[in-house]
Amino acid sequence: MFYTFAVSFLLTLALEYPAAILFGIRNRKDLLLLLPVNLLTNPAAVALALFLRLNLGLPALPAQICLEIPVILAEGLLYRHYGQDLPHPLAFSLCANGFSYTMGLLIQTLF
Repeated sequence: MFYTFAVSFLLTLALEYPAAILFGIRNRKDLLLLLPVNLLTNPAAVALALFLRLNLGLPALPAQICLEIPVILAEGLLYRHYGQDLPHPLAFSLCANGFSYTMGLLIQTLF
């Protein structure tokens, strides 16, 4: 199970850092903020998704999408509160999470 959490977290960071650069985030502290923000939200979302799928029998995709909504909101609020020069923190959270989630689905499909 640790493998699942580690791969998910590292893949999220590997995808969201380039997304941040493309979004125009250049402030070093704002870029570093991605690490603790994702450390707070990613393991919780992965754990809840696994719980919903394995214990309640919910299909993976609907469970994950329902969990992404509060993750996007929480991250947007954290970026707004702690970011120094983050343009449109909620929009960034939506774009970064949408990108990493979509790419994660693509990677799962291919492998």
